Amino acid sequence: MSTGRRAFLRAFALGFWICCVLGKEPTAVAKVRPQLRVEASSTLVFAPKTFTGVPAPVTVALHGMCGGPEMCGAFAAAATERGFLVCPRAPIACPGGGTLWDAARSSDAVEAAVADVVRDHPGRVDAGQRTLVGFSQGAFVAMRLANEAPTRWPRVVLLAAKVEPDVSRLAGSGIRVLLGAGDLDASRNHMEARSRTLGRAGVDARFVSLGRVGHRFAPDMDAWMNEALLWLHPIPGTS
Repeated sequence: MSTGRRAFLRAFALGFWICCVLGKEPTAVAKVRPQLRVEASSTLVFAPKTFTGVPAPVTVALHGMCGGPEMCGAFAAAATERGFLVCPRAPIACPGGGTLWDAARSSDAVEAAVADVVRDHPGRVDAGQRTLVGFSQGAFVAMRLANEAPTRWPRVVLLAAKVEPDVSRLAGSGIRVLLGAGDLDASRNHMEARSRTLGRAGVDARFVSLGRVGHRFAPDMDAWMNEALLWLHPIPGTS
């Protein structure tokens, strides 16, 4: 078994413990209705608020264990200020509902979701300009993808998970990494420490609290994500 797969399985086990002890990922009340639903892959796609004639960037968001892409409704308004928001569903069904990720198929699921959007919106998607967001188990998947291909994912948001960045691969890649967790989340101190580790290695990284919450989103996740994305990917014309 490879080192990367062992690390993913350890992260998976931790995510399972968090899920069972602290509950499933937060259920989001959608603030923005999806403009397109890709039925074949159960991907939710939120179109940009405006099209300028220039291909738009893509934000891909990965849900937590036994959750679903519906979580994206909590921050769709912020993400669609910048481009498309693509929210794939993990491939493995949970007995009690929702789905979870696995190491073997996570990358394929993400790339297929992006390819669907490129196909369905010809000339409107800049698939080379990507931001990756992951919550809980989705953050472990996002970290793995970023560790393997940091130039493919130049902007990453990791939420509520004891992720392990591969500093040797991320340093010098130009990646920007924002880590976040609630003040009452078991991963909070770990994530703040990893942001400092990345910073010492020259990676542009920061930690931002989700507020006085446990293993869940900020009370106003849309506002929180707006600030996160402004740091990662400023809207043209803003400082």
